[in-house]
Amino acid sequence: MIDISVIMPVFNEEKYLHEAIDSILHQTFGRFEFIIIDDASTDNSLAIIQSYADERIVLICNEYNMGNYPSRNKGLEIAVGKYICVMDADDVAYLQRFELQYKYLETHPDILGIGTNFVFSKPEMKRPLPSSHEQLMIDLLQNNTFLHSSLMIRTNVMRKCDGYDEKYVYSSDYDLMSRLALSGKVENLPGILMMCRWHASQISQLHRDEQKAYAYDVRRKYQIEFINRYKNTNQQMPDEWTVGIPEIGRIIALYTYASHTGDVIYEKQADELLEQLLENDVEIVPSLGQECSYCSLGCGLIYILRNKFAKGEENEILTELDTRLSTLSINWNEEQKDSLYGWIHYLTLRVDVQEESTVTLVNKQNLIQFLDRLEEIEIIDDSLLKDLRRIDALGIFPERTKCLLGEKEITCINCNEIDESLDDIVTFVIPVRIDSSERKENLDVVLDQLSKRKQSKIIVLEADKDSKYKVPGNYPNVTYRFVKDDNSIFYRTKYLNELLREADTSIVGIWDTDVIVPDDQIDSSIADIRNRKAVMSFPYDGRFNLCSMEDSFVFRDNRLIEFLKGKEHSDCFIHSVGGAFLVHKDYYLEAGGENEHFYGWGMEDLERVKRMEILGLPVSRVTGALYHLFHYRYENSRFYSSRLEEESREEFLKVCGMYKDQLKHYIQTWKDVALKYENRVYLPSDMHARTPFLANYFCLMESYHMAFVIIAKNASSHLRNVLASSLYGFYPNQGGAHSLVGYDDASPYLCPVSKMQEKEKESGKMIKFAVWRDPVERLVSCYKHFCLEKANRFYFRYLALFEDNSFDRFMEFVRFELGKKNPLSQDEHIRRQSDYYHPEDVDYIVPIHKLNQFLEEHGVPVLKKSANETSVGFRLTDRNHIEEIKELYKADYKIKLTY
Repeated sequence: MIDISVIMPVFNEEKYLHEAIDSILHQTFGRFEFIIIDDASTDNSLAIIQSYADERIVLICNEYNMGNYPSRNKGLEIAVGKYICVMDADDVAYLQRFELQYKYLETHPDILGIGTNFVFSKPEMKRPLPSSHEQLMIDLLQNNTFLHSSLMIRTNVMRKCDGYDEKYVYSSDYDLMSRLALSGKVENLPGILMMCRWHASQISQLHRDEQKAYAYDVRRKYQIEFINRYKNTNQQMPDEWTVGIPEIGRIIALYTYASHTGDVIYEKQADELLEQLLENDVEIVPSLGQECSYCSLGCGLIYILRNKFAKGEENEILTELDTRLSTLSINWNEEQKDSLYGWIHYLTLRVDVQEESTVTLVNKQNLIQFLDRLEEIEIIDDSLLKDLRRIDALGIFPERTKCLLGEKEITCINCNEIDESLDDIVTFVIPVRIDSSERKENLDVVLDQLSKRKQSKIIVLEADKDSKYKVPGNYPNVTYRFVKDDNSIFYRTKYLNELLREADTSIVGIWDTDVIVPDDQIDSSIADIRNRKAVMSFPYDGRFNLCSMEDSFVFRDNRLIEFLKGKEHSDCFIHSVGGAFLVHKDYYLEAGGENEHFYGWGMEDLERVKRMEILGLPVSRVTGALYHLFHYRYENSRFYSSRLEEESREEFLKVCGMYKDQLKHYIQTWKDVALKYENRVYLPSDMHARTPFLANYFCLMESYHMAFVIIAKNASSHLRNVLASSLYGFYPNQGGAHSLVGYDDASPYLCPVSKMQEKEKESGKMIKFAVWRDPVERLVSCYKHFCLEKANRFYFRYLALFEDNSFDRFMEFVRFELGKKNPLSQDEHIRRQSDYYHPEDVDYIVPIHKLNQFLEEHGVPVLKKSANETSVGFRLTDRNHIEEIKELYKADYKIKLTY
């Protein structure tokens, strides 16, 4: 009588095979058959098996190597025993293994399978296994908690569950035990009845990464089934994204089981695991990759919070994930299809809420941009289709979702029906408000490029309180117009519409002040409109390169487009819709032109493209990149206030939520929109002083082994020009060197005064110096430059020092600044020189009138003299003011000059 069928596949195990076979044949329990499957071994394994004459051995020889689990299934088909006993060809069964396992299964009919504890062949390796069914079920949430070669399972149970699922290749045993644990009881005997061999040639070592990948799929399936089995009535069903990160799935399962059993031990365990998860870096699952892991983390946390397993504000907990999606959505790698599905699922969950908040608006915007990435993908994924139906029901972007669901065809007007002839000249329009020296210099470069194009006109419209821009050179095809605008918000969409109507050509290019596009790409966009392929055309393919400060600095001097093409731009968007585009003027104005509901910086770039899509107006792109020259981002390059930001997003979502006919009707209401906004008052969210130094800095002139303390109005522009000249061989235009050097620790040219000694230990001793200037002279220079000459500086303009530019008013500002407790919070032009450094921090304190002499003595070629002079003649003669300044800056007069 045969009670046990032992199944042991063998593939090239000659080294350990004798010991494994002997351990079975010498068992104290003898009523078994020993099915050995030689899986096409190429070593001496088959000969070893054939050397045994024991009648209990049933030998099967595979014609080719089938693999471990297919061979086991083959053995299961012919097994006649009541129980299946698993054995590996490199392990050792202890003498009483069969006897004890058989007796246990016979006396416990509710047990489907039983494993045993074991020892490793290496004594230093230990892995005790749990015994009870409950603990085994809990541990299976994390990993396989059975020694596979120790198992004895009821044969009818094995056949009922169809044996091993061969698709899991190297983790079919984990899958089998997961299924058995959910079907009935499985346990481990506490006694040690096996010796597990550990060696470099075994499957678990040779295929470690593949085994982990298959184990990941098994674990995820088990966690979902476990949660569904024990979830309460009101608990949501988890999906694959919810348990994408193994630890999240385990935590949810523990919370679920704790709720089902009322056992607080499991709840406490889940709390601890969740706390550890949130405190540590996100676990990147190799088979998922970074993006899938991140979105799985988000989906899991949403599940935990919405099922009230843990307390916390969802928006607050998920802020970090939400924030990164704005950049990710326009910088998406099209090869990351799986993670695209995951992020769409995450955002679908995030926006499907009753309470509309700023966070929800941002996530809806991100979701629309992720939907853009689906354009070239055939949608067959059931989960994605389910999400698209939910998005469609929410009415977020119905024209797009209906097309993605196959319920509507994308229809565009036929541009060939446009029978009008288009004139040869193209007008480029550039509305501008100069808010930094870099923006002015960038516009100079843009005009230089566009003005050289044949058959072109350029219109520059500056709107500000005072004119700050002067067109360089004599460009016959450039028209400059100044509009006095006292509003602190630059109404770009309104001015663009004015310029569009002013243009007398059929094709108009709408340009930012900082973008460079190769001429051949501009030509291709113009040709697309002229050849009736598009109503709107982008002269680049979505690659929006943010040029570094240094590269922009050099390009403004050499103006060679090949220079920008040859650089690697680390900051780059690949799905941008901003910067520059060309339009068929009449069709674009008929489609609404610029949407003047966008007041100030906002979502107009995204909206206009979505509007074209909904209206069925074709948009084209041409191959090549756009280059955005560096400038510091001030009030014209960010939302002016949180209220305006919210209104901007609401307008974008309003347009996207319309069908074609609704949008056409809405566009008809865009009359006198500007009046609605220009009469409103918006308070800025915050106000930053221009170019604030967040610490006191040395500027490093490493090629001369020198460093100087940057003190505003103490020849720092001249010294930065010297630095720039040493690096690039030319003096920059006004303000260029300031842009190059920067204003914080991120600059490679700056080192905080407090860290200079540490810096010298790394790079060697430097000659450190500070430039001293008479405080009265320094303050007068500041007054002349900013108040009388009205040099662009937001802080001075904000305090109305451009309007009331009396010296009395200026001194009020000086007193106010010096009254601040922390010198670093004072305007850098007003701050006392003595607050920048201590005498022991520098080797020399040089009076400003001896600076060039000092530089030349230390081998620095001064190619351009600079005395920090300004063009307005002003001298301070009021003795009261002079005496007050000397009193306010008496600490500066105590500084001893050392050169």
